[in-house]
Amino acid sequence: MSEWQIVNLSCCAFRLIESIEKDYAPMGSMNAFITEISRKIDTEINDEALKQLVIEFERAMFNAHKLFGKHAFRKWPFDSQKVYPINRALFETWGNALADYDWQALKPYKAVIIKASREMMENDNEFLSAITSSTSTASKITLRFSKVKQILKEVGLG
Repeated sequence: MSEWQIVNLSCCAFRLIESIEKDYAPMGSMNAFITEISRKIDTEINDEALKQLVIEFERAMFNAHKLFGKHAFRKWPFDSQKVYPINRALFETWGNALADYDWQALKPYKAVIIKASREMMENDNEFLSAITSSTSTASKITLRFSKVKQILKEVGLG
């Protein structure tokens, strides 16, 4: 499996679980989690659920592109227009958060979401750590998912 297949699978995997603490943390590692989710996809998840997962993933990717453009899933400090490498932690986090919305719901809040996201990446040391180092620990996954959801909630989408 290529690195990008694993990143895509991990993004989708978090949509298939009830909670990070209940379903991810006991696995002990991202590799064990991906292995278990792959097994479930092969044996327990029906075709309709898989089709829905594909729809949600495609919606998230479309929304991320419309929101962030070439900076989607990348660190993006205020003082830079440089296009940084794709960040796996941001991919999983925004990939999950944006799957829940149609573009028309997000569009009016584009500037506010971008500003809040960039502020968080620049000024929130906890969030920056959660997308930079030891990103597969349950506590950092939980933190970054909750902070991104908070951005969406604060603009009225929660």
